[in-house]
Amino acid sequence: MKNNVLFKLLRKYPIQLVGIISLRICCAGLQVYASLLLAKVLNHLVDRQFIPFFSAVAWNLCAWLLLHVFYLISAVCEEKYIGDINNDLRMIVSDIISEKAYQQQEENQKTYFAWMTQDIELVNTKGIEIVFDFVTFSSALFFTVLSLIKFHYIILVVAFILWILMNLYAKVFKKKSVEIGKKFSDANALFTNQVLDKLAGLNIYFNMNLMSQFKGDIWKASDSLKKSKIYYRTSSVAIQRVNSAISSFSQNMILLLTGYLIFQGQVEVGAFLAVGNIAGIFFTCISQINDSILKIYSTQEIVGKFDVSIKVKRPNTNSFVFNNRIKLENVSYALNDKLIIEDFSIVINKNEKVAIIGDSGRGKSTLLNLISARNACSAGKISIDQMEYSYLDQYELKNNITYIDQNAYLFNMSVRDNITMGRDYSDDKIIEMMKQLQLNHVLEKIDYNLDFLIEENGKNFSGGEKQRLNLARQLIDPKSIILLDEVTSALDATTREKIENYILSLKEHTIIMVTHHLSDSTKENLDKVIRL
Repeated sequence: MKNNVLFKLLRKYPIQLVGIISLRICCAGLQVYASLLLAKVLNHLVDRQFIPFFSAVAWNLCAWLLLHVFYLISAVCEEKYIGDINNDLRMIVSDIISEKAYQQQEENQKTYFAWMTQDIELVNTKGIEIVFDFVTFSSALFFTVLSLIKFHYIILVVAFILWILMNLYAKVFKKKSVEIGKKFSDANALFTNQVLDKLAGLNIYFNMNLMSQFKGDIWKASDSLKKSKIYYRTSSVAIQRVNSAISSFSQNMILLLTGYLIFQGQVEVGAFLAVGNIAGIFFTCISQINDSILKIYSTQEIVGKFDVSIKVKRPNTNSFVFNNRIKLENVSYALNDKLIIEDFSIVINKNEKVAIIGDSGRGKSTLLNLISARNACSAGKISIDQMEYSYLDQYELKNNITYIDQNAYLFNMSVRDNITMGRDYSDDKIIEMMKQLQLNHVLEKIDYNLDFLIEENGKNFSGGEKQRLNLARQLIDPKSIILLDEVTSALDATTREKIENYILSLKEHTIIMVTHHLSDSTKENLDKVIRL
């Protein structure tokens, strides 16, 4: 098996893995043992030996009861193990996102969502769970081989010949299974992208009174996915059914051979019942092992997306600290062959307060994206304390910058959690920050209860309140450089001036703000005003 990424994942929790494999092997052994006991049951029945017959039936019942107990324990352990692996996979996707440039994150959001949902579910059902089944079937196969030798070696020889034929079938369909799995994964990702795209533009459909078109587009995407699922299901079931048909034929051949040996007096009558069951297990195991291998191969394209070797650099300490100035030299930036910023230069010294103004589309927000390292310049260079951005560790650089844009997104969490974002701040500090940002009325509305739940994307707050809560989140512990992109656009003039002047009063911080509304009061607190 070449699915190396899958097996790297499985080895991440070796103790749990060994425990689950041990339980699966015990289950396989008990199943074969229960079938072996059937020979004794039938022999004692034919010989009219009541007590040995009753004893063999009792042992058979105990074996089955123990088997079900082991399966229950195994199921619980597997669910916890798979849950841990899923957490790791989602962290891998998060690491990939963390390492991407801001623009790439925006472009690939739908793809990452598909990775974290459908693809992980496919890894579970077509990968991890199938590996565990593979262990069970392989163990059962080993025990059935030992059992068939016990009855007569010729039964095992014929069984192995039939096994070879089944393996030849598996090799023929291996490549086909990989192709089927890839097509199904791609179809799922496409459906997710199409639906999220239509939902993102739902307002357009509504405003244009085209909701019937919206429903039609969703139906079209859903119908395309349906066809892909039908193809996947039909192809998979066809391969499995052929596999099962070969297995059934092989079992009947073994039964004919066992019956012949009984007529020849070479094995006892009880062997017919036991060999019938064991042969069923033997060929079912071969069939399922082949099927498992095909399914594991079919997940190669999916599992391969999760590069378990990714390690995102997270320094224990921030070795770079901003001390001097930010310098842009002959910086240009183009997007899709359109020049947005051309040959721009500026020097911003530490603790300076700078405003960037200009008409829409002149590149004000783009300039902040370049300074914050969210985007890289097309030409020229950007340096901080005489060190070019390209030579600096991006994590350390961003640890000196607080970037606040006009997208005031609020999470479906409490007010406290939205502001702290997992950091440790006292309630007094949170409340004081909210008051500084003119959120006294919000505190009164929620009765100073910081556990008050914010609905999805802040639906229970106004646009201005959302902007100020977003500011509170960022300014409760700001970095040395603060970049503000139209962060007060939804506020009235009086509130906007109060908040801007509060921010500009932070003396130990370099502040660069983009605004369309530069009041005289705000101008007085600025060192520079740059017009693009």
